[in-house]
Amino acid sequence: MVAAGGNIELLHILRNQELINSPETGETVLHIACFFGRFEMSKMLLDIFPELLATKDFNGTGVLHFAALGGNIEMLEFLLEKGLNIYERANNGKTVLHFCCSNGKTDMSKYLVNKYPYLLRIEDNDGQNALHRAACSGNVALVMFLLEKDLDIKRTTNNRKTVLHLCCLKGKIDMCKYLVNAYPFLLDITDYNGGNALHHAACSGNVALVKFLLEKDLDIKSTKYNGQTVLHLSCLNNKMDMCKYLVNTYPFLLDVTDYYGQNALHVAAWNGNIEILKFLLDKDLDINSTRNDKRLYYICVV
Repeated sequence: MVAAGGNIELLHILRNQELINSPETGETVLHIACFFGRFEMSKMLLDIFPELLATKDFNGTGVLHFAALGGNIEMLEFLLEKGLNIYERANNGKTVLHFCCSNGKTDMSKYLVNKYPYLLRIEDNDGQNALHRAACSGNVALVMFLLEKDLDIKRTTNNRKTVLHLCCLKGKIDMCKYLVNAYPFLLDITDYNGGNALHHAACSGNVALVKFLLEKDLDIKSTKYNGQTVLHLSCLNNKMDMCKYLVNTYPFLLDVTDYYGQNALHVAAWNGNIEILKFLLDKDLDINSTRNDKRLYYICVV
């Protein structure tokens, strides 16, 4: 974390010990300095190690992306002056705009959109644009700004997730409230797997968010295409508080099996969560129950 603190003297020590990059992530000290906006440190690093400018981490994320993620406009401009490409993408297809929107950096996002408007048209490998990433961050003001730039609120990702699905999955309740109140039709949209906003909120573990969505008349008994309920999904995602809330408030969910014949106990066992498993067994679920095909496991995509 020397680069994060901007300590140049310590950097010389690291140089002598050849500790310039992380073997776990591939991040260099320049990545970190750019993220934290350590301007003088970054300039000195590039004077000593010019090759760091083009170095990517193991996800193909460059220093320009880290500067955008940190929201430091001066740092970004400095790196662009060094010849980096503003449209460069990481391995997952994300641009600098995706990164700063993901982190809710309003000023950086406005700067990029106003100076490089083509970035608004770029989607990552999952089909997510800047609006999707901003929704995940929970920054309502940023989402409203992007909508003013004519991004389509109805635009879905490759697996047909909306901005509402994504912010529910992240448990961003203020963002969800804004989207539901401003665009109530989003509540009726299901993704590629038949999941609605309620299913995604259950995955997040945010009980207050699930309660809010139920007040908007989403059906607690609704299932995905594979028959999974909100209880299945909360067990699958290790959300103990959500499991307790659902079981105590809607105990009939314990009796619901999906299309494979699995109840919540099967999903908890497959996922390896002993705490949830014990909780469900205390509710008199049968430890000897089996799936339709007599197996006790399967893999689900949320």
